[in-house]
Amino acid sequence: MKRTRAMIEKQLGDYYLFEIDRNTVACVALHVYPEVKRGELACLYVSPSHENQGIGQKLINFVENKARELGLSELLTLSTQAFTYFQSKGGFAEGTPDDLPPSRREKYDASGRNSKVLIKKLAKPA
Repeated sequence: MKRTRAMIEKQLGDYYLFEIDRNTVACVALHVYPEVKRGELACLYVSPSHENQGIGQKLINFVENKARELGLSELLTLSTQAFTYFQSKGGFAEGTPDDLPPSRREKYDASGRNSKVLIKKLAKPA
């Protein structure tokens, strides 16, 4: 399901931007499912002009740290194309749609995108 402007505006507080010289070159979102102590790393995007500079990795680390601060025990992400990137750079392991929180599973089933589900257990902050 394509994200509408209204959907993004409703969850605007979940989004983080990465800027270089006051220009946005990347973004990421952290959607929290407090009822199951999980978070979803979503909408990771790096401008093609700034790819292969470690920005995506920085954003994954940022979201992971934010999730730990919020007391979440697990981070999940869905991907149709960057599956191996999340495994190799992010330390995620393959999961199944059954690993998704119930409210997220409904959206997953409705989307028809057939995204792969990836999961990462989070250690408690030091």
